[in-house]
Amino acid sequence: MKKSIQSLFLAFVVLTVLLSGCAPASTPIPPTQIPPTFTPSPIPPTFTPEPTATEESTALLPGLKPANVTVNLKQRGFTCDLVEQVQPYYITTCTKDSVDYSLRVDIWGREAIAVDWIESSVLQFANPDKEFAASFLGFMATMPYDGAVQEEARNWVETTLPNLTGQGDVREKVFAGVKYSLYGIPTAFHLVMGDLP
Repeated sequence: MKKSIQSLFLAFVVLTVLLSGCAPASTPIPPTQIPPTFTPSPIPPTFTPEPTATEESTALLPGLKPANVTVNLKQRGFTCDLVEQVQPYYITTCTKDSVDYSLRVDIWGREAIAVDWIESSVLQFANPDKEFAASFLGFMATMPYDGAVQEEARNWVETTLPNLTGQGDVREKVFAGVKYSLYGIPTAFHLVMGDLP
């Protein structure tokens, strides 16, 4: 009987050592540390704060609403996405594509009903036409923000674009307190109005 107790005790000790000593020690992840495989959710938050009537807009294109831009573009055959919130901005994208070109307008604002920055792009796939690009970007330069000097801005775009010398040549001008930047190459011209604070 003594031998069977010793054998049982020895088996118990060996089993305990094997089970406790063979597994690697786990190191718990502190609650504030995110595992490296974390992927942020592509679903934007559903809460969209609306400014109150007493708040004053701080938009860099004052008085211009995203709807002012999208209505103008939709009347010209563009398709516009719903506004999307990408912290801390609200973005609306409008596009118009054909076999020969792709037109894109991105409207950015810190508020859902204000515009801080508009980037308009003309991509041409074959036989780039500077007049076509200048005409579209000239139209975009006429967006009606408070104090806009629409014809002056349009004329600047239409006369400056043909003189762009290529990559790295960025032309800038300020109209009624709003900075305009024009740049690109014959197959891809861009006009940026405003700024992202």
